[in-house]
Amino acid sequence: ELMDGGAAPAMVLLFVLYGVSVAAFTYCISYCFRSHATAQIVVLVLNLLCMVLLIASFIMQQLEATCAADRALRYVYRLLPGYSLGNGLLQLSLLKQLGFLNTDCSKGSSTYNPLDAPTFEPFSPDVAGAPVAFMAVESVAYFALAIVIDIL
Repeated sequence: ELMDGGAAPAMVLLFVLYGVSVAAFTYCISYCFRSHATAQIVVLVLNLLCMVLLIASFIMQQLEATCAADRALRYVYRLLPGYSLGNGLLQLSLLKQLGFLNTDCSKGSSTYNPLDAPTFEPFSPDVAGAPVAFMAVESVAYFALAIVIDIL
């Protein structure tokens, strides 16, 4: 599924930007600790938290009562590069089914018709577009923050 429908460039870009953004993010986190072992454990726990957030977000997205809250929280979750990578890959793997899943919180409305489900492109904001954009900005922002911290 990840190689069909032009999703391969989006997938490659997700991995490249993840590598750059997580390196800068990890470098920033490392300044919070005196011991490199403690920093490594915290980074590992944060990456595990990303997977938990990914699963929780996917479930919240499907429930009418929590869908709107999830849409707002995703902006916070995407500050973690691991969440952005996981979310982008999950959305790419579900590319053909996204129109039938509750991605815009309208499933409970009277106007929702599964036969009129929208189609998505790999770089649509609801697929890999937003995660790619967030990781691109994070790569620069976390790198700049690391340089500022290093200078101070």
